[in-house]
Amino acid sequence: MPDLSNVLAQLLFRRRRSYRALFLTEGGSYTRNARQVLADLRRFCRATDTPFAASQAETLRNVGRLEVLNRILSHCEASEEDIYRMVETIEGQEHDG
Repeated sequence: MPDLSNVLAQLLFRRRRSYRALFLTEGGSYTRNARQVLADLRRFCRATDTPFAASQAETLRNVGRLEVLNRILSHCEASEEDIYRMVETIEGQEHDG
């Protein structure tokens, strides 16, 4: 039976590699196209505004949009230490629950 920690770490490293291949240059900076897409997403997701709105439904929609933007950015910018920390956190939650 495979070690679940290793399987999870491999999955997260593969995912990070995919996001980086899409958005970053080999040097690790965002490509011109990625910067344009992320700028559009920042506007669409209201990244610089509060997510709170007049209705609960609007607020929840805004929070969901922000989660998508944050997921893209976090996968592009995650370090090896960040990934291992995520694995440890998930392992800890499994043992606590």
